[in-house]
Amino acid sequence: MNWPVPAFRRFCHWVTRLVGWHHGVVELGYGSAQALNGSLAGV
Repeated sequence: MNWPVPAFRRFCHWVTRLVGWHHGVVELGYGSAQALNGSLAGV
């Protein structure tokens, strides 16, 4: 298995960042929804 290493590493890094960013957005959205639900329920 002989990859062009720099290109492969760059691709892996890009995928990792993309997945991490998407996960962060989902977590943020979910947290905001939970907080909003909590504040509405508390009223």
